[in-house]
Amino acid sequence: DFVRPFDLSKAPLLRVGFTETAMLFDTHHIIVDGESVNIILRDLAELYRGGMLQKPKFSYADYASYFQTADFAEHKAYFKSMLKCDFEPIDLPEKKNPSKAEGISLFYQIDNATFEKGRELAHTNKMTDTMIFLGAFGILLSKYTARTDILSSVVVTNRVHKEVQGVTGMFVNTLPVMLPVKGSTADYLAYVRNLMLNLYKYQELPFFEIAEAVGMKDKNVVNTSFVYQADGAKQVTIGEKQLTPTWIDTHTAKFDLTVELTPNENGCTIRIEYNSGKYEK
Repeated sequence: DFVRPFDLSKAPLLRVGFTETAMLFDTHHIIVDGESVNIILRDLAELYRGGMLQKPKFSYADYASYFQTADFAEHKAYFKSMLKCDFEPIDLPEKKNPSKAEGISLFYQIDNATFEKGRELAHTNKMTDTMIFLGAFGILLSKYTARTDILSSVVVTNRVHKEVQGVTGMFVNTLPVMLPVKGSTADYLAYVRNLMLNLYKYQELPFFEIAEAVGMKDKNVVNTSFVYQADGAKQVTIGEKQLTPTWIDTHTAKFDLTVELTPNENGCTIRIEYNSGKYEK
């Protein structure tokens, strides 16, 4: 009963509650992203130890003011050049009898040895972990659809300015990507590497502005997404106790299919979130 809808016209967009064994934290995604949760956990740990928090020099309102006047012409030009494609959704095999849209999350574990092989491959090709596993995600979708041009999306932290590193707010961004899964493996990995380097450079442009710039009339054509949680599982140590956030299933799916990778001490957890109204388990 604690998790319930927010009214965006009424502040605060945040609730905190307690049971005997847990702190419940519920906020609307419009004001908080994943890195903000890390910041809040660190602040809580510092206060619990009796420390003092330094007020950030900049606030999210400062960033919003900058954003309203920033020139993103170069960003729009990049996405126009990258997204020269037919805007077609990923066509995965659907249920014969579609039902009400509902999100289901499935969890899997990649063992450490297998995960490290992926990281070694990334290092050999001068790529980050995000790059190599995004590339693998593109290959996976290509195998399922028999297509070589894969239109998908990737989630980025979007904290490009050092002034906002410690600021809570909604910075994270979802960027549409075109993955041409063809040619040699080396050529494909080189493409993904350059793609991500450019996305890091142009990540501030919001999805809806990208769609408008490239003429994507129906944003739902981007129906899959890839997330790599490079900082691992969100946790904090207070005294001798380690606190780890617990996953609460909200039974929603932001996309028809989302694949999220989170490194951990045993390798990597994969969370697959899918629209059970369309797809069978």
